[in-house]
Amino acid sequence: MATLFLGLLRIRIMVIVKTILLVLQLLLCYLFFQFGIGLKGVITIFSSVTFVGIIIYFIYGKRYIFKESEPFNMKPCFKYGLNLWASKIVGFGLGKQIDILLLGYFFVAAREIGIYNLAFSLSMLTSSVLIMGMAGVGLAAFSRLEARKGKGPLGKAWQLDMKMAALLSIPILVFALYYIEPLVLLIYSEKYLPAVPILRIFLVSGIVIRLLGGGSHSTVFNAMNKEKIVLWSNCLIGLMNVGLDILLIPRFGILGAAVATAFSGIAVMGMLIFVLKFYIPIKYPFSFLAKVLLSSGAALMAVINVIGNRNIYGIIGSLFLYGFLFVGLLHLLRPLDRRDKELSLQVNGMLYRIACQF
Repeated sequence: MATLFLGLLRIRIMVIVKTILLVLQLLLCYLFFQFGIGLKGVITIFSSVTFVGIIIYFIYGKRYIFKESEPFNMKPCFKYGLNLWASKIVGFGLGKQIDILLLGYFFVAAREIGIYNLAFSLSMLTSSVLIMGMAGVGLAAFSRLEARKGKGPLGKAWQLDMKMAALLSIPILVFALYYIEPLVLLIYSEKYLPAVPILRIFLVSGIVIRLLGGGSHSTVFNAMNKEKIVLWSNCLIGLMNVGLDILLIPRFGILGAAVATAFSGIAVMGMLIFVLKFYIPIKYPFSFLAKVLLSSGAALMAVINVIGNRNIYGIIGSLFLYGFLFVGLLHLLRPLDRRDKELSLQVNGMLYRIACQF
């Protein structure tokens, strides 16, 4: 049901419903944990909250569901869905899962495999915490743009999507790169400190991948019905990862697995920029990305010199000061150009007013 609203770009409804469901889920889990519920209770809560979400979406979407149907060729949808499914399977099977299997095959200790799994999961969460769902919204918007105006405007849309993703993810990755050790100590314990070097490898690769376009390439290729390119790129990442794993894991263990995964992603993302140029005119936003990196680095250096305490209060204070300095530096550097502001006006008036400050 949520996919219906995503396709219609009814994002506000999706945000409100998802927020309500998450708050309800957390509240019920907290209340039930007071009574000592087990795993079955947690599963019951998750299932019940999901059912409530379906009812809410149904109430809001019934006017679309019960509209008079029109003939529609489903063959392209099945073709797209099959390629997307295959792409996800390849990404899942030849990504972290194959790393874990090969670590076990080469007799790496179970504790180290657990540390690797933790580092990978935390790095993925850090890099996507503010851009979750952005790919889905971008796909719906790009598909509509391509259907109405052809491939011409997609180059600018790709650039804007890349800019927004970088703006929302790179500052967090830069901050986490320095504070990841106290964060691991705070959230977990000293036993998990060996995860810090692995986390830093993934965080650095996350920054580089975002500078190379990250998921923006896949979104544009899918919007142009070139989903096979996404599938083959995932296959290439996976095969490169497996080959490097076999070379590096016997000698370096989980560190080798992290390097293999990071290098594979960076190499293929860089290649996809050149592939994309064959389909649409694109202009790499050097100036914008340089200003975002400069603002992130300068803000972090200032925070490190001002707040030396790395306990929970120091980290919270550092985060707020870092955010304030980052926004202030962006206001001075003005990374957004005139066309970015014009596009933001087409999306939302408030977004345009915010964009005008940068």
